[in-house]
Amino acid sequence: MGAIVLGTERIRVCGPGPGAKWKTIYVLACPVNFSVHFHQIEAAKRGYDNWWQAIGRVRDGIIAGGMLR
Repeated sequence: MGAIVLGTERIRVCGPGPGAKWKTIYVLACPVNFSVHFHQIEAAKRGYDNWWQAIGRVRDGIIAGGMLR
């Protein structure tokens, strides 16, 4: 499976000034298939929740220590 041409863009090459040239380039993309098992999604959600809980404990410790005003 190869790249798909999405379109073209014109770019300026060889620096500023009257000697600059314009070049047409292709804008390419490769098709991607991404599949994930629901167990992976649930594990990621648990990790995210755990991360937020840890951030909350850090915040609570900073507040209890009087480091935030």
